[in-house]
Amino acid sequence: MARSRISAIWWNRCYLELVIKNDATLTFPVCITLIAGCLIAREDTDGTLKSLLVIPISLRRLAGGKLLLCALLSLLFGAAGAAFTLLGELAAGFPGVTLPLIAQACLQIPAQRLLLYLAMLPVIVGAARLGSGARGGSLAAFVYGYGILFAAGVPRLFSWYPPSATLGILQYRAYDPAARQNIPACLRSLILSAAVSLLLLMGMRTGEPKQAIPPKAARTCQKGLVNKKTRGSVCNAAA
Repeated sequence: MARSRISAIWWNRCYLELVIKNDATLTFPVCITLIAGCLIAREDTDGTLKSLLVIPISLRRLAGGKLLLCALLSLLFGAAGAAFTLLGELAAGFPGVTLPLIAQACLQIPAQRLLLYLAMLPVIVGAARLGSGARGGSLAAFVYGYGILFAAGVPRLFSWYPPSATLGILQYRAYDPAARQNIPACLRSLILSAAVSLLLLMGMRTGEPKQAIPPKAARTCQKGLVNKKTRGSVCNAAA
């Protein structure tokens, strides 16, 4: 009986909460920022963006479509995370799992990852505009997400800090009076995060990118082993 009580408490107040907390502070902000950064910058860095712009679509709309795709990926990752959370609990053999607890995990984890993605949007779009790439954005996202631990000591800041505001909207540890947060402030924080992201996205360049020189052609130009016709069409186009 004692083991059953401890196991039930572990599932309800520790296991699920540890998944949500570690998601917010350590894993998901870095992962989604890395994925989004690679999707946004891949064509530009690989030199394939020029061919995509044959379609009459601006770079801003192209980046916006990729950001929407990442929002869907966040939900998919959340569903997978909820499934693995339940499987991990069953593998550990803890009794006391009920349908309300299963429903809580299936709703909270996908919702949290979507909200975390919304909180990370300024970092993602800002890294894309600055050209720092996926690695620079991931480092900033790690620091941004880890800041939840420092904001936890200031209740008002905890509600306004976008990554921690996601926990307030989910009512993380709502049973503890000391952990209750201002939900309207949390919602305003995420709305402000989305507005900043939209402004950064609207400020992205819309013109055609410079044509990238294929590595082989670049080496040929440097060695001076290309004829005048090739030099004019490849080297000058990238100048």
